Amino acid sequence: MNSLNGKRIAIAADRRSKELGALIKNFGGTPVYTPIQGEQQLHEKRSSRDVHILLEEDFEWIILTTGIGVRTLENAAQQEGILDAFLAKLQNAKLAIRGKKALRWLIEHELTAEVVSEDGTMKGLVEKLEKEQGRAFLQAYSVDDASWKESFGKFFSCVYLSRPYEYKRPSKDVRKTLVERVTNAEVQAVLFTSKTQVRNLFEEEADDRLIHSLNNRVKAVATGKVTAEELRNFGVQEILYPENQKMGAMVVDMARYFDAINDKGEEKHAGQTGGGDGATGSDEQPVQ
Repeated sequence: MNSLNGKRIAIAADRRSKELGALIKNFGGTPVYTPIQGEQQLHEKRSSRDVHILLEEDFEWIILTTGIGVRTLENAAQQEGILDAFLAKLQNAKLAIRGKKALRWLIEHELTAEVVSEDGTMKGLVEKLEKEQGRAFLQAYSVDDASWKESFGKFFSCVYLSRPYEYKRPSKDVRKTLVERVTNAEVQAVLFTSKTQVRNLFEEEADDRLIHSLNNRVKAVATGKVTAEELRNFGVQEILYPENQKMGAMVVDMARYFDAINDKGEEKHAGQTGGGDGATGSDEQPVQ
């Protein structure tokens, strides 16, 4: 369990960062907390307005993209005393779901989705809905929301955009600290758990220093396909991410990656010093 021994791992996330840190420590690594997600800001008044519009107007499709977003709408409906009507509206509409947490919320409320993005991306959801028509209620989360509204608007006659929450920018000092740690290779890897963290690191523009370091000196590790794709959009090519898009699996895959790197280094050293068949002699246990 010492796959990360001597490795400093930066954590860009805020939520569940301590859990990630504990997992890193279990593998012998040192977590470096540099949260650049930004503070989450819920829009209660906006959500209340959105819920009333959802109930008052006709929508053939209701598109839910995040667990936080749909729970914020649920809380707004409860505060307004219209929760039963809100749930009934969802029951009678066609539901399209992007994320696992939004899907989990549906299951909790015994609701069924007509369409689910299999790869957890908005692009996948658009592709599944492109032959549909009518009016749609889109719960987004401020990341490319205008762009996705436009994409859905190519086949839906009307798209109402609901933004129950957003993230404020992180402090400049926190971002500067992470940039320096990456560009100076003061850490061996960086864990990203959202597109927002990637964008905050690059500040919406590609940075040659960051790109070079993340492609050559510091391993970029993402929690899933969506976050990995955002890193690629900024020019980062070598990205490690788990297929099941879970944070624990992300750390395990990273440990395996460094395990393989360590084994290659030992094999190379053994070959250079006449180490017979190249056996490493390591007594480390394989990662389960």
